Amino acid sequence: MKKLRTYTAYSIGCVIAWAIILSICATTESSHHMGYILCIFYGWVVCWVSATIARITYPPPAKWLRDLADSENSSA
Repeated sequence: MKKLRTYTAYSIGCVIAWAIILSICATTESSHHMGYILCIFYGWVVCWVSATIARITYPPPAKWLRDLADSENSSA
């Protein structure tokens, strides 16, 4: 169950959800409405990329605190 609570699992789930949404909309909506839907999708992609960069650049604070405690224990 822990494997499903990762950012990778979240990302795969989002890709599957967007694939389903876009395929349904592509078959049922006009090209004018698809333009709006694709703008929403592109916005989501930009947000996902920025969140991914942030997760890589800035690890969670718990990891910082844990690493700090480990380094203090090893130096003492």
